[in-house]
Amino acid sequence: MPHFSIDFGMINADNVEQLKKINQACFPVTYNASFYEDMAKKPDENLCKFAYWNGFAVGAICTRVEPNPDRPGRHRIYIMTLGVLAAYRNYGIGSKLVASVLDHFESQKDGSLYT
Repeated sequence: MPHFSIDFGMINADNVEQLKKINQACFPVTYNASFYEDMAKKPDENLCKFAYWNGFAVGAICTRVEPNPDRPGRHRIYIMTLGVLAAYRNYGIGSKLVASVLDHFESQKDGSLYT
């Protein structure tokens, strides 16, 4: 299996249509316009991002931080969408997307991510 060098990039109003195309290619459901508007306005670019290979968006992850009802005062990551285009699957891109979000989440445990 070849090694894919992946870069990450933020989702914003200028490129949210790319997210829509990736989701349409990866999922059998259609997300409404408000989902994409919300993703473009996410205040923390590390929770929703693209995976780029050679300058092309080949995958994306969209997450949110929510209270953990089983552990009051604690938070957890909820993965809303995680998709990689079919031609780029099995190269670890999805794992890299998840790891990048989890690394950010762990680094912000005592910071402003939860306020």
